Amino acid sequence: MEGKQVGLRDLFSMQFTSPGFSRELLKVVGDQQPDACFQCMKCSSGCDALKFQGDFRPHQLVGLARLGLRDRLLNAKLIWSCTTCSYCREVCPQDVSPVDVIKALRRMAVKEGQLLEDHRKIAGYLFKTGHLVPVNEEVMELRKKLGLSSVPPTTHAHPQSLEEVKKLLRATKFVEIIGGGGGSDR
Repeated sequence: MEGKQVGLRDLFSMQFTSPGFSRELLKVVGDQQPDACFQCMKCSSGCDALKFQGDFRPHQLVGLARLGLRDRLLNAKLIWSCTTCSYCREVCPQDVSPVDVIKALRRMAVKEGQLLEDHRKIAGYLFKTGHLVPVNEEVMELRKKLGLSSVPPTTHAHPQSLEEVKKLLRATKFVEIIGGGGGSDR
């Protein structure tokens, strides 16, 4: 029987569960207890993300985590659909806090390079400009109309500060984590 997988098989992806995933997740999620979830669906009943993303259900993500379906979760676009409103944390009778489980799944996914391309691009702006949302000509004009300087008093007005931001991002391995989205001026 050498080479035979042991454990549950996800019938959707046909992947086997990762037995140590629950322990790995608990290290990242902190003091929350996803194993205490009994799938009452209270978290999904008022979920804002569910209203806009019909197939997003926090209780199901927690259930998949409990089953140890690591690859399915870390590769799922659904973990990025959560708006982090914390409604699920407030209504959970077991103090599971699905939002914290989802944030932990995101951190684990990012650590493994599983990041949506749009998120990767936006994160790249931070390295290039010091901002997640770049200040373009339209924004500069709007700022002038509001009586503000055309650029905010950030890295746009103080370019030397951008070098400090880049130094911090290099030290934290941010560019490597986002997959080199920082461009060629590393």
